[in-house]
Amino acid sequence: MKYCEGIREKIGNAPLIIVRPSVAILNSEGEILLQYRGDNGGIPGGILQLNESVEECIKRSVLEDIGLKLNSLSLIGVYSGAEFINKVEGSGDEYHTVAIGYICTDFENEICPDQN
Repeated sequence: MKYCEGIREKIGNAPLIIVRPSVAILNSEGEILLQYRGDNGGIPGGILQLNESVEECIKRSVLEDIGLKLNSLSLIGVYSGAEFINKVEGSGDEYHTVAIGYICTDFENEICPDQN
C-alpha cells in the first residue's frame, strides 16, 4: 500500500499534507510534454512516498508513467498556501499540496505520442 493511502485510512477525510513534484520536460525543439490523465492533463508529476527524495519521486513517476529516464533536473520553485488546498468531490478527502516544480531537458528514451 502506498504511504498516502495508508495515512488516509487512519485519518479519514481530515486534511492531509502531500508533496507533489512535477516536471516540465522539454525536447530539443522547446516543445513541452503534456500527460493525459483521465479527464484532464498537464505536466507529469507524482506524490512523494516514504523514504524517497523529491527528485527520486519525480524520476520514478516519469519512468513508470511515461517510460522516460530523467537525468538532470533544475528546480523552478516550491508552491504552497490556501490556493493549494483541495477537497475531492465524492469522497470528501481534503489535501494540502506542497507543489515542487522542475524543468528537464536531459532525458533518455523516446517520447512517443499516444495514437488516441
